[in-house]
Parts: sequence; structure tokens; C-alpha cells
Amino acid sequence: MRGRQNTGTVLSITVSIALAVWIATQALAVPAKAPQEEKSEPKPKQTVEAPKPKEPSAKAPILTLPPPPAPAPTPKPQPVVQVTEAPTPAPTPVPAPALKPEPVAQPTPKPAPKPVVKKAAPKAAPAPKPEPAKTVSVTTREDLATGRALLRILEHGKGPDVQIAWPDNRGTSERLFANFTECYGMQIALMDGDAQLFRSKDPSSKAWEINMDKYSGFLRQSAGQLPIQERNKLRAIRRHHQLAPGTTAVRIFHRSFDAALLGGLQKLAGPNYGNSQNIRARYLFDGRKVTVGNVIVDGKPIAGIIDLSRSRFYCARKV
Repeated sequence: MRGRQNTGTVLSITVSIALAVWIATQALAVPAKAPQEEKSEPKPKQTVEAPKPKEPSAKAPILTLPPPPAPAPTPKPQPVVQVTEAPTPAPTPVPAPALKPEPVAQPTPKPAPKPVVKKAAPKAAPAPKPEPAKTVSVTTREDLATGRALLRILEHGKGPDVQIAWPDNRGTSERLFANFTECYGMQIALMDGDAQLFRSKDPSSKAWEINMDKYSGFLRQSAGQLPIQERNKLRAIRRHHQLAPGTTAVRIFHRSFDAALLGGLQKLAGPNYGNSQNIRARYLFDGRKVTVGNVIVDGKPIAGIIDLSRSRFYCARKV
């Protein structure tokens, strides 16, 4: 019995040593574990069968170590097969359907123009020749009588409003003033609010007692740019009679002069003179002869001029 126990004991020790050797071998053969990020495949567990106990023999047993277990085969790394994706073929462009051109409307052929027969144009009537500017003057007794009658109508505040402008040229205006005073007897006076006239040749503060048989009651008010000679005379009259500044400057002609003027206007205007509302005209002076032109009756121009040279009564100097 004791021999059997020793034998069993030896076998147990042998098995223990074999197992220890095998475990050490396995510890050396196992490769280091990969990082945690890369997980290796689990290895199959190997089982070691314990050697069967030999039959006891008469001889003393020989202690022998069992051969180390064969290391587990390291799995060969499989070659990495790179899969290259085939390029996606570009879509084949689908040709757009051909557009059919819209039919173009053909222009409708215009009918051939019919021949036009040109008629002979009627002869235009000849344009009326403008009447030559006629020159009128009041020389006969009948003309003067008509002029005097027209003057009396104006003196009574009836008839058309007659205004005769002076030349725009300053020099011509100065010469005309001298001619009127020296050759036509024109008078310059100042009229106060009581319609009294004052001249420089009359006594101071005494009004002029005008002779209505000689002088016209058709008074013209001096306005605008007055000639220098006229301004000087008016200043002398105001100073001589000590008149207030509110007096009015007027020009006074002989009755025969105004009769010739109104008679000439009536000749130019014709029948329209009696029905007219206003008459505008202008004095013209060429250095020798005084005329009236640019006559306008109620806005309608009247061709012609009035010659007043026959109305000169006296002239202190030749002009």
C-alpha cells in the first residue's frame, strides 16, 4: 500500500510540474495584446490532456518532462483587398427635341398701284398786291372844316381816344421838340388841380387865359422820358409860379394843327374812324418834315402817313 501511495505521489508531482511548464510556455508564446481600440479575434482554447498513468513496473520510474505543447499557430494576416469603386458614368445628355420653326406669315402681296392721273392744278389766284402806303394831308377848306368838327367832338369828351407817341430816339425827340416850339407854335404849360394853365411868360401866380379860338383844347400830357429843353422849361414854370409838385405838364397846339391831324386820321381810317374806340400813332421827323405814321385803329394797323408840313405857321430858324 505504501508503495502505491508513493507511486501516486510521484505521478501527481509529475503532472503538476508538466502543467506548470506548459503554462509558462503558453505565457511566453502568447503575443502582446493589441491596444484596446483594436480588438483581436478570440483564440480557441486548447485543452491539455493529462498523461495517463503508466502501469507500475518493477523498475524504478524515470522522471521525464513531457514535451512542450506546440504553440498555437499565429493566424496569417490576410491581404487587404482595396476595392476601387468604379467611377459613376456621367449621364448621357438627352438631346432636346428639335424645335420646329413656326411658319412665318408671308406678306400679302400688295396690289399694284393704280395709275393716278394727275389733274392740272388750278392756277392760284394772284396774291393781292399790298396797297402802297398813301400819304394824306389836309389842305383844302373842306378837309380843315371836317378836322375842326372832329376836334370839337374831342373837346367835349366824345369820340375815340387818340394818343400820338414821340420818337423813341433821344436825339430825334430833342430835335422834334425844338421844331414844334419854333415852327408850329407849340406851348408848354403846367396845369393845376383846378384845370388852370401856367406858362413861364405870364406874371407870377397868374393863370394863362387861353384863347380857345386860336389854341386847341386837345391837350397832350407830357409823359415818359421828356426832352431836356422841355424839362428845363417846366422847372422854370414851377419856380416862377411857385407851383406844387403835383401839377401836370401838358403840350398845347394851334387849332389848325390839330384839325389837320384829326382830318388826316379820318382819311386813313375811313368809315372806321367814327366807330373806333382808340387810335394810336407816332410822330416821325426826318429833320425837315413832320409826319404821323404807324397808325393803329382798334388794334388794326393802317398803312399810310399824314403830312403835317403844311401846318407850319412860322419858324424862327430853318430846319
